[in-house]
Amino acid sequence: MERKSRYKDPELAKKLIERIKELRKNHKIAQETAIDQSHSDIYRYEAGRKIPNIMSIRKICELYNITLREFFDTDSFDYPLKK
Repeated sequence: MERKSRYKDPELAKKLIERIKELRKNHKIAQETAIDQSHSDIYRYEAGRKIPNIMSIRKICELYNITLREFFDTDSFDYPLKK
């Protein structure tokens, strides 16, 4: 049986990575500390080796005490562009 590949959106993945890096730098938290406190693969996300799912993003939001809305409510998430 042939396995279908999952849909991937490199542009969205890039925006998620940038937002995760931005939050960590703005909160002045070392990557190791963020990993320990959130129990997530932040180093893999920031390196672009793994794309976070919504539950991982939720953990990151808890770490920075923000809502999912706040995570996505930035100019960088004016995506996809309206046609």
